[in-house]
Amino acid sequence: MASGPVSAAREISGVFGVVLVGIVLTRTEHDRSRGGADPRTSFLDGYDTGLQLASGCVLLGAAVTWLTLRRQGRHRRDRHGRRRGA
Repeated sequence: MASGPVSAAREISGVFGVVLVGIVLTRTEHDRSRGGADPRTSFLDGYDTGLQLASGCVLLGAAVTWLTLRRQGRHRRDRHGRRRGA
């Protein structure tokens, strides 16, 4: 039952990611073109900026996930060899 909302959230976040990269690409390309740059160079600059933003978002998401979803399993033992949390 929980797989539906998780799948929907993943799909929605993917759409927002594509839109965000597209917006950054378009704005950067437009700004570079107005400055007199070659259209291909403008596009590649926008693409590069969009991918840098996307990789930063992925790293931020990984850090948030690592910090919030860490938990100790029942199989862990303390320093004296006894099981914890059982």
